[in-house]
Amino acid sequence: MEKQKTLRVLSESVLFHGLKTDEIEGLLLNVKYKILRYKRNEIYTLEGMNCCHVDLVLSGCVTAYMVGDSGKSLLMGKIGAGAVIAPAFVYAKSHKMPVTVKADANTEVLRMSPEELLRFIDGNATVRHNFIVCISEVVVHLTQKIHMLNLMTARQKVVSYLKELCRQQGGSIVDLGCSRQELADSFGIQKYSLARILSELAGQGIITVEGRRITIRDMQALRRL
Repeated sequence: MEKQKTLRVLSESVLFHGLKTDEIEGLLLNVKYKILRYKRNEIYTLEGMNCCHVDLVLSGCVTAYMVGDSGKSLLMGKIGAGAVIAPAFVYAKSHKMPVTVKADANTEVLRMSPEELLRFIDGNATVRHNFIVCISEVVVHLTQKIHMLNLMTARQKVVSYLKELCRQQGGSIVDLGCSRQELADSFGIQKYSLARILSELAGQGIITVEGRRITIRDMQALRRL
């Protein structure tokens, strides 16, 4: 990735939000970093490995998931351009990654050591604030994930997700944003269970399903669920 494009991505990232590209360029002159590339489906890290670096995604996307002894997979989330990978584990007493992470597409990351990031944090109030926000967002995401997995039925998970998509995409026609298998994995349910719930909602006249595109035909009925 060319330098100016890298700086533009960084200026839109969580960590450097609020800084101009020339300010970011000046900060980078004083720290050691490198650009790493991962091919599609290449493993970034395995569950149980130590988290020893601070990596910010410049392009592409990586997926974090857990795999149980039975082989059941739980999709924890996707990390796209501008996001930091596992920021909460960089300075934790236990650096072991609780998830396996692999590249969903050809991916570039900017890597620096925890010590270099500390220099950023100590020397720039904006970066310090952004890093705190970054960790806070991870906590919120994990809290919501735990609530969804443990306290919601499969049907409630699907309905809640559709409501959130409507809010995010601002309309009654939404894109699931991932394959049905990935969506089922994120809910911790089987793919056939997801298909059955979507079919039931369609049969009730609440939605229409066309591949990854979902049309909400009865928004009031969806909100009542």
